Amino acid sequence: MADGGSFSWEGFDQITAGIKRAKDARDKGARKGLLLGARLVLNRSNAQVPHEEGDLERDGGISVDDGKLVAAVAYGRSAQTRPYAERQHEDMSLHHDAGRNAKFLEHALTETREQVQAVIAQSIKGEMGG
Repeated sequence: MADGGSFSWEGFDQITAGIKRAKDARDKGARKGLLLGARLVLNRSNAQVPHEEGDLERDGGISVDDGKLVAAVAYGRSAQTRPYAERQHEDMSLHHDAGRNAKFLEHALTETREQVQAVIAQSIKGEMGG
């Protein structure tokens, strides 16, 4: 200001607090949506994963990084199943029972993409009061 005084805008603290609440609600909804979306992908993938003895299906799991708002679906989480999971997913020459296939995780993600996006959006909307 020209007179060297400070600028004060009444209500600024309330606006800032409101923005923080909105961001917190958005992030909470995103975390919930990511978890639900990852479960959808895992369930769809489990329906396609090669199933000789069920090792891969039992080994599949999800994780959500709350700080980065990223979800992961993975197989081969143990040292025992890691080489098996990778080969079953990548080797297109392997033969599988009907409905079971290589690229099971990739296919599941592609097949559920729109549904996962909708779940995340609805979860965010719900947390934000929409």
